[in-house]
Amino acid sequence: MYSLSTGYSDHLQGAMNSFQVSVHVGQHAEELLDGVPNVPGVYVISAIAALHRPIYIGSSGKISRGLAVNAATMRRRLRGANTPYKFDGDEFHFGPTSTGVPPSGYTSAFKVRDLKVTCLQTPANIAPAALEALLLQGCIHDFCDLPVANQKL
Repeated sequence: MYSLSTGYSDHLQGAMNSFQVSVHVGQHAEELLDGVPNVPGVYVISAIAALHRPIYIGSSGKISRGLAVNAATMRRRLRGANTPYKFDGDEFHFGPTSTGVPPSGYTSAFKVRDLKVTCLQTPANIAPAALEALLLQGCIHDFCDLPVANQKL
């Protein structure tokens, strides 16, 4: 049973025990992103060296009437240009953003080789946004803040 007063690590571990999970790493963006599932779900971008704190938590796929899921996928979302982050060759740029911030507005960067992307594939009867919100709530509980790239200026 999930609780809003439970921390991020507990929520992530519970989700990893409940959903199909894959973890992706690579030297360059294409190597990392090519392995990401082309299905709806929730993804967590974090530094390999970080114990628990994520850089960004996102989701793709929207459930509508009759449990129909739209065509948005984790792979497509991670490659999107209008996001608070951008994979660019061997670098990953991110930061707190306002809507429509160009890549020059990103405030931080990591080498792609220092990152991992954890993907949680959600079944058709679970809204990806619900799991994303639960993981974000866990960050608020544990860190008293959202992951840096989920923050808005």
